[in-house]
Amino acid sequence: MLRLTILFVLLYTLSNVVNAQETSDSGDTKSKSYATVAPPNSDSTLFAEIFDNNWKQKWVISAHPDFQGEWAVDEGSEPHRVHGDKGLIVNSIAKKHAISAKFNRILDNKDKEELTIQYELRLQKDLDCGGAYIKLLTASSLPSDLTEFNNEVPYTIMFGPDKCGSTNKVHFIIRHKNPVSGLYEEKHLKDAPSMKTDTTTHLYKLQIRKDNTFSIYIDNISVREGNLLEDFEPPFNPPSEIDDPEDQKPSDWVDEAKIPDTTAVKPDDWDEDAPATIVDESDVKPDEWLDDEPLTIPDPEVTKPDDWDDDLDGDWEAPMVPNPKCKEFGCGEWKPRSIPNPEYKGKWRPPLIDNPAYKGEWAPRKIHNPFYFVDEHPHNLEPIGAIGIELWTMKDGIFFDNILITHDSEESNEFIKETWVLKNADEQAYIDTEIASKKPSFSQQIQDTFELVMQYVSNPDNGLVVAGGVVFFLVILISLICLIPGGGRAKPPPKRDEEEKEKENEKESQGEKKIIKDNKKKKTKKETKEKKE
Repeated sequence: MLRLTILFVLLYTLSNVVNAQETSDSGDTKSKSYATVAPPNSDSTLFAEIFDNNWKQKWVISAHPDFQGEWAVDEGSEPHRVHGDKGLIVNSIAKKHAISAKFNRILDNKDKEELTIQYELRLQKDLDCGGAYIKLLTASSLPSDLTEFNNEVPYTIMFGPDKCGSTNKVHFIIRHKNPVSGLYEEKHLKDAPSMKTDTTTHLYKLQIRKDNTFSIYIDNISVREGNLLEDFEPPFNPPSEIDDPEDQKPSDWVDEAKIPDTTAVKPDDWDEDAPATIVDESDVKPDEWLDDEPLTIPDPEVTKPDDWDDDLDGDWEAPMVPNPKCKEFGCGEWKPRSIPNPEYKGKWRPPLIDNPAYKGEWAPRKIHNPFYFVDEHPHNLEPIGAIGIELWTMKDGIFFDNILITHDSEESNEFIKETWVLKNADEQAYIDTEIASKKPSFSQQIQDTFELVMQYVSNPDNGLVVAGGVVFFLVILISLICLIPGGGRAKPPPKRDEEEKEKENEKESQGEKKIIKDNKKKKTKKETKEKKE
């Protein structure tokens, strides 16, 4: 019994030791340097926002009566909340929200090599229906007071996620001016990529280049590339010819390519009255067929409710269900099955022939497009004076952070390394930890084993097996101890300096040589002495 007690004590102690080891290994190594990173500020920086304590100096919340949604700048909610890392948060549900900030200088993209627009987005709650995009507002159409900002304020670029119903896309829209008509038209990216809908932080990035190519990145990975002149609908450049709106189809225009043959005659043997199906004369009633069984029966599993009152509720009847016997054999009046009638031809109609009066499909004539133009440089864009976030959503908690608009792609990449890359690593580490925490730890397995042993031994009927169990669990215990780093094994000797090793080896070598030499001398003297004798 003493051995068994020692075993239990050792098992319990071992579980605590391992648990302490696991606890020390699971310390928080999370890097939070991105919470205090300084925003880019170079000649190429057009706008940068990390939402620090000075955010109110730039951003203006709309006071438009249609946009009563609330905004907040905060660290967000768990599990990905980081102390000091604040962002702009949609703070109310089922409302329209609008907020904007002016640039320090006008964004003129004419002849610029590359324009980069990027921001981080975290959906702290599952997004059922709502937008999470940003707008770069046209400088010439900005309201004098940004408190008037609303969805009618013209934008030059709209970029970012939108999800509602079957819609799930990352918008890329450019409002483009027709220089002839003076009218603006929205150009939408075809085959837009889908947004990320989980609750971790994602990076959305757009690059527009001088050669009219563009790239959309999600989490710094390219998900859509193309050309402004080829991948937008409607295209930036209108067709040179259009349909004449005043041209009308002539009243005598014949556009039926085929007509019935009036010379055709119905064949004498054509029977229009023949049925489509007939009885299968070869069909035979199965021997197991139950003629007297009803097709439905009262549900045997349903009983009359206790509170049923026949006088008030009427006679109670159980609901009817299909008769299970019918499913197996067949019930009721048997009838042979029907099969397609090989003689069936249906109603006779004359065959169709080519229409000699057919003129073809009518289309209005083409005329010169009075608003035709060719813009070979749509990347130049309309000048931009501000950024706006205007959206409607059924969920709150949409978290915007680390917005950057720049003409320097290297500045963009460095900012991403200092912010999103570190943040993403932390969030992925948290997810990995959560997955690992759902698996039983090593110490928990030992404790579970300890509890099983206690339950077993506490049963007096198991006394004969206890002795063997002690030996068994001692073997397990020794094995578990050996699994602990340093447990059950002697520590290896400390490493020596290489020079010390060489010196020791040299000393050992010299010592061995001296011993061999002395042995040879002794042997020679002995042999000489023997010869003299």
